[in-house]
Amino acid sequence: MTSFTSPNLRLISSLIRSSLVAMVGLATLSVGCAEAKNKQGAAPKDNRNALQNQIDKTNAQSDKHDLYQTDYSKNFSYILPPGWQVTQNPMYPHDILVKQQSEGKGNIVLADQQAKGSLSKMSAEMVDELPKQCDEFKLVSNEMLKLPSGVNCARLMHTGKLGESEICQVNYLMPYTRGRILVITGTVIKGDSEGLNTVEKFTASVTMKKKKLSL
Repeated sequence: MTSFTSPNLRLISSLIRSSLVAMVGLATLSVGCAEAKNKQGAAPKDNRNALQNQIDKTNAQSDKHDLYQTDYSKNFSYILPPGWQVTQNPMYPHDILVKQQSEGKGNIVLADQQAKGSLSKMSAEMVDELPKQCDEFKLVSNEMLKLPSGVNCARLMHTGKLGESEICQVNYLMPYTRGRILVITGTVIKGDSEGLNTVEKFTASVTMKKKKLSL
């Protein structure tokens, strides 16, 4: 089975210094646009391979029956959606969630970055950068919202094409530890409303364990 690493690879470099913010892969697809756009300076191949290898390993793992999880960072917990598996992000001290093969295609990648201005300002920067990362990557919505927990966050949704597959990607930006924000990036096949609902419920389930930065 082949997976892909997302068009966010170079955006992450520009938003976080030179690292990855939301390197999202979607199981069973090709590496795709990050490589197709390598003229613009794709992320190092080793980084893409490390992320891809971790996703592939997770696809081969057995089900996890405990739904309540603590992120690898130990800074927050969340509810693992049924039919999804969790593994460590090889680029950051956070988790990656991958749909089990029987559930379809999709994943959720967690990363954090330095806060530079308000959430709305940072989401506007992402709106400008993401279309540069992949052909046909188009903005669907960019809004500020309040999670059931009362936490304010920015949510961006894009559609795009990776190889022969049309995708939908949603990014949530929310306060994390002081001076940093948490970026939750969910990628599913375009039209997978259940997958998008899963990403939304997952985001709502995130519970911070340290003092958050007010943005």
